[in-house]
Amino acid sequence: MNWKEVYDKLSTQNFIILSMLGSVSFFFMDSRFTLGIILGGIISIGNFYMLQESIARIFSTEPDFRNKKKIMIKFYFRLVILSIIIYIVITIGFVDLVGFAIGLSIILLSIFGLGIGAARRISSGRNR
Repeated sequence: MNWKEVYDKLSTQNFIILSMLGSVSFFFMDSRFTLGIILGGIISIGNFYMLQESIARIFSTEPDFRNKKKIMIKFYFRLVILSIIIYIVITIGFVDLVGFAIGLSIILLSIFGLGIGAARRISSGRNR
């Protein structure tokens, strides 16, 4: 499986997991918890997308895209912005922190699910 297929599958799973968790929490939890899941999920999915773009540029064969200094500056700038956003969300307190942490873990859940699916395919003898 090439990176494009893996990335597309992860992107789809990210939004499916975010939708499922957001829907379940909407009906069974309070609005702060649901907002925490949705906001955390959007932040983590956005961060994953930007990180993927940076990695694709690093491994690009085109010399215009391989300016490592520029990529590192963007990486640290994104990290600072992400830290500021998380700090603001936590200090303002308009979201539930447990819900926010669950939302931030959506990428982890998606990667874990992809790994389990790949292990099941390998153990059953299917290659796809």
